[in-house]
Amino acid sequence: MKIKPNKSLKSALWTFPSALDFARQYPFSQINGFKNRKHFKDVETYCMTIGCSRSGKSLICSLLDAHSEIIIADELNTIHYIYGRFKRNQIYYLILKNSKAAAKKGRVSKGNSFKVPNQWQGRFKELKIIGDNSGVAVVDQLRSSLRLLHRLRKTIKENVKFLRIIRNPYDNISSIFLDRKDLKLDLKESLDYYFGLIDAADNFKKDTKATDIFELSYETFVENPKKNLSELCSFLGVEASDEYLDDCASIVYKSPHKSRFDVKWTPELIESVEAKIDRYPFLKGYSYEG
Repeated sequence: MKIKPNKSLKSALWTFPSALDFARQYPFSQINGFKNRKHFKDVETYCMTIGCSRSGKSLICSLLDAHSEIIIADELNTIHYIYGRFKRNQIYYLILKNSKAAAKKGRVSKGNSFKVPNQWQGRFKELKIIGDNSGVAVVDQLRSSLRLLHRLRKTIKENVKFLRIIRNPYDNISSIFLDRKDLKLDLKESLDYYFGLIDAADNFKKDTKATDIFELSYETFVENPKKNLSELCSFLGVEASDEYLDDCASIVYKSPHKSRFDVKWTPELIESVEAKIDRYPFLKGYSYEG
């Protein structure tokens, strides 16, 4: 059984608080989007993450935001504003504002600070890449309506690229169970919800060119952050200096936290995940013990 979203796409994106937010943000972002339009003239690529809770995307997006030519918002949920029919420069201004605020707070996510010393978080030298770290929200919303993806591309107009971070399924499922209290799922339901997101992301890939998606294992990234970050920057179309790579690598943990051991897994549920892993080539090699 696959867990469906608790709300329809329309109700999830167009609630009363959302309407108030749109009413407040629309004229504000329109004015400031126009004032800052000169900063957006050299933007070449829009980057969006797709992934699950605790996949490592917050860390990696914080590292990208530290690049002098990249600005990545921290969970702005751009799709929310695409649904509200905000224009390109409005959205770009909100991304800049979000990135600056997140940098001021130390790029904190779930109690962890991803502040990179000596680099450019929240600011830029020349803006070429702009984007948003909004993984679960994007997959949840796009699986309800891929029309939003087409509207995103039409609104942004730049080349749109996607970053998909993959992590041990047992850790992702455990994090959904522990962190997503709003969903009120037990561990079995969290398992079903996770694989529903995996299926949605795979379906989403069918509507996207393979050259526009960069898939990266978080465990692989942690093993060699400088090499993998350099390759990611190259995918986005910017160069990564040695100083930038060194400073970014200095904040990466030596090994990922294994949240699966924070949860009581039954042998039956472990076997259930094992059986599902075999159906997805990009998950092969992951195990409960590994």
